[in-house]
Amino acid sequence: MKETLIERAGAFIPGLKARIEFEDAATPLTYERYTHNTDGATSAWSWDPEKRFYPKGMATMSVVTPVKNLLIGSCWENQIGGIPSAIAAAYMCAKKVE
Repeated sequence: MKETLIERAGAFIPGLKARIEFEDAATPLTYERYTHNTDGATSAWSWDPEKRFYPKGMATMSVVTPVKNLLIGSCWENQIGGIPSAIAAAYMCAKKVE
């Protein structure tokens, strides 16, 4: 799988394979093992804009909680969730505690 993706991308980016220093791959089973999200989902919450749980919508990011000194630095911080949101939430937490 990983090799096929690199090969196909290499058709558009000549010399790609030779420039790769590290490669890794993950499947839904990998995500399930490390995150315990059902069926290996990469997102925490629903992507359905009709099922909002944040009043300001899906673009809202706030790592602050009502519990003193408790921040949310994971994919559960944002309606969209996923790895990019988890990274952004962790970064925001780090900035708050600096």
